[in-house]
Amino acid sequence: MVQINALDISRLRNDEDFGYQSRVLSMATAMLTQEVDTPVVAAYQTVLTAFDEALKQASKNSQTAAVAAADEEVDHLYTGLTLYLRSLAYHPAEATRMAAEGVLIIIDKYGKLTGLPYNQQYGALQNSMQELTALPEETITLLHLADWLAELSSAIARFQNARDMQTAEQSNYQVGLVKETRTAADAAYKQFVASINAFAIAFGETNYATFINQMNVMIADMQAELKARKTRAENAKEETATE
Repeated sequence: MVQINALDISRLRNDEDFGYQSRVLSMATAMLTQEVDTPVVAAYQTVLTAFDEALKQASKNSQTAAVAAADEEVDHLYTGLTLYLRSLAYHPAEATRMAAEGVLIIIDKYGKLTGLPYNQQYGALQNSMQELTALPEETITLLHLADWLAELSSAIARFQNARDMQTAEQSNYQVGLVKETRTAADAAYKQFVASINAFAIAFGETNYATFINQMNVMIADMQAELKARKTRAENAKEETATE
C-alpha cells in the first residue's frame, strides 16, 4: 500500500516550508479531484493562504518607497551644497574664497554621508547641520547659504517624517503572526497527509498512487537537502573548533 512518507517540516526555514507546501497544494489541486478530496484540499488551502499573507506582510512596508525618495532628495541637496562650496573655494574674491574654505572644513569633517545606512547618515548629518546653521550670519549671507540650509532642513524633516511613519507601520505588524500561521500550516499539512494516506487505504490506490509517488519524490529531495545542511553545519562547527 502506497503511503506518503514522513517529513519533519519543522526543520525547514519559513520560505522553504511555504515553498514546499505550496507545491504540495498545487499538486493536490490538480490531481486530487474526487468528491471526498475536495474539502480536505480546500481546508489546507485556507490555512496555507493565511501563512502566505503573513509572510508577505512581514517583508513589505508601504512607506519604504517614500523613505527612499525622501533620502534621495536629502542626498541630492547635500551633494549640491558640497559641490557649490567647492566651487566657491575657487572664487576670485579672497573673502568669498576663505569663507567657503572655512565651511568646507565642516563638510569634510563628516565625510561623504550619502549612501550610508540611515541611522549613521542622519546621525552625522544632524551634527553637520547644527554646525552649518550656527555659522555667523555674515558668512551665510556672503556665501548665499540661507536657501541651501533652509531647503536641506526641510528635506531632512520630510525624511524623518517618512521614517517615523515607516516605523509606526512596522510596529503595528503583528509580532509572531508568521510563527502563528506557520504553526497552523504545518499542522494542516500533517492532517492533509494523514487524510490522503487514510483515503488511499479506504478507497484504494487508483486515485492516489500517482500523487503519493510524486510527493515522496519531493520529500526525498527535501530530506536530502536537510541532511546536507546538517553536514555543512557540523563541518563548519568542527572547522571553527580547530582554529
